[in-house]
Formats: sequence, C-alpha cells, structure tokens
Amino acid sequence: MGGITTGVGIFSGIDSASLIDQLISIQSRPQILAQQRVVQLQTQQAAYLDINSRLSAFKTAAASFRVNNIFSTRSVASNNEAVLTATASISAVPGSYNFIVDRLVSSQQLLTRGFSDQNSTAVGLDSLTFESEDARLDRNTALADLNNGNGIVRGEITVNGTAVDLSRAGTVREVLDKLSQVPGVTARVENDKFVIEGVTTITQPSGSGILESLGLDSNNISGTTLTGTSVYSLNSNTPLATLNDGLGVLIRQTSGIGVEDFTIVINGETVKVRIGEIEGQLTDDNGDPSVDDEGNPINGVIEGAVSTIGGVINRINSAMSAAGYGEVVASINQTSGGIDIVDSLSRDFDVVNYSVGGSVVTTASDLGIEGSYTGGTANGTRILAGLNTKLVANLNGGTGLDGTDGLLTFDTKDGANLVVDISGLTDINDIINAINADGSVTASINSKGTGIKVVDNTTGVSTFAISGTGGQDTAAALGIAGSYTDGIAKGDNLQLAYIGVATKLSDLNNGQGIGLGKFEIVDSYGNRAEISITNSDKTVRDLIRKIDSAHGVPNDLKITARINDNGDGIAIFENPVDDLGDPIPNGASAIKITNVTGTVATKLGIEGTATGVDGDNYLDGSYEKTIDFDADATLDDIRNAIDAANIGVSASIINTGIGSAPFRLNLTSERTGEAGRFLVDSGTFDLGLTVLNRGDDARVFFGSDNAADGVLLTSSVNQLDGIIQGVTIDLHSRSTDPVEINVSTNTSEIETKIKDFVAAFNKVVEGIDFRTRYDDETKERGVLLGDSTMQNLKNRMYSTLRSENDGFTDVFNSLTEVGIRVGSGGKVEFDSTKFRDAYAEDPDAVERLFTERELAANPDTDPNTIDEPSFSSLSVLGQLEEFADSYVSSIGGVLQTRKDAIDSQIKLQEERIESIKKGLENKRIILQRQFLAMEQAIGSFQTQGNSLAQLGALG
Repeated sequence: MGGITTGVGIFSGIDSASLIDQLISIQSRPQILAQQRVVQLQTQQAAYLDINSRLSAFKTAAASFRVNNIFSTRSVASNNEAVLTATASISAVPGSYNFIVDRLVSSQQLLTRGFSDQNSTAVGLDSLTFESEDARLDRNTALADLNNGNGIVRGEITVNGTAVDLSRAGTVREVLDKLSQVPGVTARVENDKFVIEGVTTITQPSGSGILESLGLDSNNISGTTLTGTSVYSLNSNTPLATLNDGLGVLIRQTSGIGVEDFTIVINGETVKVRIGEIEGQLTDDNGDPSVDDEGNPINGVIEGAVSTIGGVINRINSAMSAAGYGEVVASINQTSGGIDIVDSLSRDFDVVNYSVGGSVVTTASDLGIEGSYTGGTANGTRILAGLNTKLVANLNGGTGLDGTDGLLTFDTKDGANLVVDISGLTDINDIINAINADGSVTASINSKGTGIKVVDNTTGVSTFAISGTGGQDTAAALGIAGSYTDGIAKGDNLQLAYIGVATKLSDLNNGQGIGLGKFEIVDSYGNRAEISITNSDKTVRDLIRKIDSAHGVPNDLKITARINDNGDGIAIFENPVDDLGDPIPNGASAIKITNVTGTVATKLGIEGTATGVDGDNYLDGSYEKTIDFDADATLDDIRNAIDAANIGVSASIINTGIGSAPFRLNLTSERTGEAGRFLVDSGTFDLGLTVLNRGDDARVFFGSDNAADGVLLTSSVNQLDGIIQGVTIDLHSRSTDPVEINVSTNTSEIETKIKDFVAAFNKVVEGIDFRTRYDDETKERGVLLGDSTMQNLKNRMYSTLRSENDGFTDVFNSLTEVGIRVGSGGKVEFDSTKFRDAYAEDPDAVERLFTERELAANPDTDPNTIDEPSFSSLSVLGQLEEFADSYVSSIGGVLQTRKDAIDSQIKLQEERIESIKKGLENKRIILQRQFLAMEQAIGSFQTQGNSLAQLGALG
C-alpha cells in the first residue's frame, strides 16, 4: 500500500498521482475561469472605489464654499507689525482702522528698602497684610464718565503761558497731574468740579471746547483761583453697577408676573415697583395678544431689566402713574447725588424693601430711597460719590459714621483749637476738603490708601491731638483719634466695604471670579450639606441664599451666611436654631468647609475649619489676607511665606550689590493691569516701599490719526478683543504715529479653495480616463474600458460644470464668467485674474454662484415617506455637489449600486468556485479508488501467476 501513498503502483509501476493530477487539471478549467473572473471583478471594484473616493473629494471641495463659509473668511494686515498685529474671524467687518498705542499693560511692582543679608539676620517684620486696591478710599475717575458719560474734549490748553497737553489724558488724576506740573499751579477736585489755584490765564485753541468740557471758564478766575462748574453728577445714563462705589443695586432674579423689587406705600395702598425683567402676555407681529392652541395667554419677558438710573426713574414713575398716583414723581437730584421722590399733594409715604422668608432684598436701600417720609418729599441719600473719591457710607465695613455727631477737634502745636463739623458730608473728599479749609492742618489719603492722614502745619510746643465727642466720637470712627508728638496722624485702616449682596460672583477674587463647583459645609452639630455653585448663581446674594437654605443630613444646617464686618468678603457663622427658628445651645464642633469639586470654597476664602466653638465658631472669607512671620524670620523666610500664601503677589529678592544693605524684597502682582493692583500694610514696621510700577492697563486711541480725536480704549492685557467685530488685536509696543490695520475679504483663501475644487474635478476625470483607456500601440486596456457608467459620469460632470444657476439669475450665472473653464484636453483651468475682476465687480453675485442653496417647499406632508430634496434656487456649485452626491451616496448612489452589483457577481463566482472545488475533490477520490482497485487486481493476478508457475515446476 506504500506504493499508493507515493503515487507509483508497486504492482503496475504506474504513476497514478500524476495521472490523477493531470485529469483533475483538465477538469478544473471552469474553476480557473471563475477565479479569473473574480480577479477581474475585484479589479473593477477597486477601480470603482477609487473613482468613488475621487468623486467624494470633489463633492467635499464643491460643498466647502457653502459649508465652511469660504466667502466669509477675512484677512487682516497691519502696516506696522512691530506695534500691533491682528487676526480676524469670519464675522469681521471689512474696513481700515487706525490705532495709536499709548502704552502697554504693566504689572504693579513695589521694592522695599535695603537689608544687610537675605538668610541670616531677622528682619523684625511681624506681618504683612495684602488687599485689593478696591479697598482704597480714593479712585481715579475716567474722563469718559464726565459730562453725563460724554467724556471731555482732549487736546492742548495753555495755563499761565505754559502748554498743557491733555490729548492723551484718560483719567481725572492725569488732568490734575498735568495741570500741577505748571510752576506755581496746583489742581484738585471738589466733589463734582475742578479747582485750579495759582492760575492767572488759561486758554485753548479757538473753538476746541476743551475748557468747556472740563467745566473751566477763564472768566471765572477769582484772584488766582479758578473754580469750575459741575462736570460729574448722577444722571440718567449713570449705570446702576457704578453706584455705591461699585457695589451696585440688587435686582431680584425672579421670574413671574407681578414680581416687585420694592414697594411704595401711599394712602394705604401698596404700589409695586419692578426694575428687573417684567413679564406679561406676549404679542404677535401685529401687536395682538399671543395665545396657545387652547386659547391660553402666552407669557414671557415683555421688558428687560433696567441698567441705568434713568431706567429706574422711568419704572418708578410708570408704576405710580399706573396705580393712579401720577402726582408722585421720582427724579434725579444732581446736587445731592441721589433720587428724590415728591408727592405734589404732600402725602406721607413709605419706600419699603421687598422681604421674603426673613431675607431682605436691598434694592430700595441700594437706591438710597428706603424709609418713611412725611410731607410728601423723599430726598434720597447719596449713591454716587464725587470725582476721585468714595462714599462715607461705605467706611467701617458699610456702617459709615453712624452714631457719631460729625464734630472733629484738632488741638494743634501752636496751642490753637480747631473744630470742624463734617456732619452731613457724604463723600470722603468732602471731609478732607472741610478739614483743610482752615489751613492749619492738612488731610489727605494716607500712603496705604486705606486711611486718612492729617498733618499739623503749625509750630509750637503743644502736642498735636485729634478728638471727638464722647460716645459719638467722629475722630475715632475716622481712625484719626489720638495724640501725635510728631504732628502727623497716619490714620487707621477704615475698612472700606467693596463687596455687597449685589456684587457679581464673577467680580470676586480680584475679578477672577470663583468658578463653578461644589463645597461641603459641616456645622457645629455635625449636619452636613453640599452647596453647588452653577451658572445660574450670579450675585453674592444668590450665594448667600443658597447657603442659608441648605438642607443637610440629618438636619438642616445650623449656620448663616452674610457679608463680613469689613465688607470685603462673606462669612459663615454658627446659627443654632431648631426647626421652628427658636434658639438652641451652640454646637460642640467647629464649622468645617471643604471643596468637593472645583475650588469655589478656596476662592471664597472660606475653606477650612473654624478656630474654635462658641464665639470663635465662624469662617471669614475676607479678601484682606495677613501673613504672620516668626520673630526670627529672615528676608528669605518672608519671601517664601508670601509665595506660599498664594495671594496673587509674587516675591523675589534683588541684590543690588551696592552699599551695606544691598538686599531688597521685590513684590510683583501676578495679574497685569489695574485689576492686579494691590495694597500692602506692614503695620508700624517701615519697609520703605518704593513704587517701581503702578500696574497700568494697556491704553490705545482708536479711530483717528490724532490721539486727541480718537476713542480711548483700555485693556488689562496686551490684547484688544471686540473693538472691531470679529477682530483680535495684539499689542507689541508703543507708537507715536498711528498704525493702520486693514480687514478685507480673504480672496487668496477663496482662490485656494477654487484651485482645490478644479484639481478635484480634474482628478476625477483623470481617474476615469485612466481606467477606460485603450492604447492602439500596446493594446493596453483600462479595467473599465467600455463601461457606460464611467462614460455617463464623465459626460455629466462636464455638462453640470457648464450649466447655469438654477432658479435664479444674477450678474454671474456660469463658472466660465468667473474664470473656471474647460481647457485643452478636457482639463479644467482657473483664471485667477478673471475671478478677481468678477469679484471686484460684484462679490455678492460671485458668492451666490458658489453657495446659493434654497430648498423648495415640500407639498407632501406624509411623515412616512422619504422625499428627495428639491430646490427653488441652486448655484452651479450646488448642482455639482448634488450631482456628485447622486453618485457617491451610500443610499441609492450610482457607484454604490454598481459596487453592490459587482459584490453580487463576485459572490456568485466564489460560490461557483467552491462548488467546482468540491466536485474536483470528489473526482480525485473516485480516481484514487479506481487506481487502488486496479493495483489490487494486478497484485491478485501476479499472485495467481506465481502460483501457476510453481505448480508447473512441480509437474
């Protein structure tokens, strides 16, 4: 049997395996033909896939003009990129714009006096306190806010024969500094006006209007003093956000019809006043009331929230008139800086804050009109401070000078006794001017910016002392009470409140906001709750209400949140009450607050654990941060402690290499511009701080070749965004001359996309030509030679390319009119010069030629049918896009259908091949069996022959 295995018969000697292979080979020709057909079909399929890929790329190129807003792309060029550069988005408005970069942004930087070493000797500094410049008692009023928000006329004036250039001035302080640089001249502000002393003549270029805009008239010089007229006062355009030294006005964030922010109670009737969004029944385009399908009114916002004092006045008067009290009229009192409400019938009335659930909405108080009024007249309190100053009401954490009589007594060194009455004065500068009126003492804002400094100008042997009335001590409330042997009262920190319930959460943390996230509060009883701060939380009041209403596990939290005593943060206090609101004993645990997600608690300054229980069981989120130092702290230790405190100020040590005390501590704000300015208080220790840089915003004049005529722009970074729609400008250096940027449609980008489109078209044609080719010399045939699908595709591509706009006519209706044409050899070409000429003639018509696409109304309302889209207007590129889609679409596309047909043919051939294989395998088995039987027969015959031969031999 071994012969069978090797394929050669041991009896017959026949190579049966070879014979079988030959026989099978002859009968396997149908399989070979089928396999060749599969290869041929697969080659065709690959060709179709390639054409499909090319056509898909062509469709994308055609659609890109519409989908990617190619005709909306903008380019922007600067004629001096060393000064500024810019980028533009598709929304940018084309045009030319001028900018003069007056200064770049800078960071506040302070330098201490020198120390002998940095890591060996104790400095002797106990602590440093850092705080935002918002805590200053003065401010720098923008000139843009003068004259009812119309600003001033900038330019050059002449004082006592000396030119004073105010063409680039942006703030009141800059005007005062410029004027005071004239020899013998000093300038200051009194409430709402400029006062110049030492002036004999003051002039301006004829007709310029500079002096008038500053409230100055040379005819009003009295002696050598020129007192101007009012240029800054409460007016209808005054934003609510600027009132109360920027604490603003609280508006209820509540929806619904009939919602009020405060009420006016008169003649026994309550009149609701709303300054937030007003809701009511909406109306349609014809002004008729809107109703739903069931006839019910459709309600929504019919009037937005007001943002100015003028808006508030209108809302009050509208509410009173609607209630039948038209004789009660609110108005602005520019003298007092508040709102007056007067009833011409002299009836008593009350203005009442809205209150709900024990929570008071302070809108009326914020507007200075809350209270009870007799005789029909309400003279509101001052809500807008004068020039460069702040309100007395915000001193001492917002309690002002409450409980004092307004009397100050100055015992001067010459033995004199000066009494100054400041009662009724409402801004800090008024108090300073009142103290300075006699001349024997001089008051000013101290070097720290947080207190009032008073200097005794007299000489003598008496001790300079400042005092007030016992029990009503105004001097103590102003932080200047005491005796001063050196004749100087440096003034305590008056803790100006700069955070209120109306303060936006985004303005906290030095304008960096608090972010979003959750923090957990555990109260003194162990109750715990998570507080989630979301985008819906806008103001400090929203935050406080969310904390106060927190429902904990297992019971409601026994805590309360409020603005802290200094008015510079929120504080969380223990508030042990039962479910009925009745007092219960204090808890045994310290309040603890931790972040769950985000860093909200950290940025609020309330993360951590209270220092104790009972009176110490609270967490104060004051933004005034104090860093304490050990008695042996070196300069290195102080620097490291400041950096570790993460308060937005970085510290470094500078070695000047000069003198016996070359080491100095450098303090730099980590934020640029005015928003990064900080105050530092070293107590009684003299750090000898020098201001190296105030930390100024970038300043640019926009819109003119002359800074005096330009619009002043500022930014806390070296970038301007939103000045020109869709354009971002990066500032690089100062400029004396104007820099022009030109925003234009990016035709080079459009031309690039057209070239891509042309290349994609040609690539499809090249693919078709290659696969349908026939070479007479080589007899080489393309795999799709004679394929009607390919020929139809090519013909339709050219015919569609040559078509015109469908459903509309325009200046340009075909691609040949804008430089796209079929050249020699059928290759599409692009004439960019012709395109630019066409685009210059009518850019909108060119854009429509590439992008117009308007669906026609579909009369078939049956949701169960799928309708092919039809168009009322379609551009040439749109037609090409739709044509390409009809071939490459995965559902019903011509090429997809062809691919499916080839797939079916391949499958049939593969099934046939498999059937032939099985038949040949069976044939092989039969032949092998037959050869085996033959060998067995031959073997048997041989055995019989041998036996006969042996018998013959025996016979």
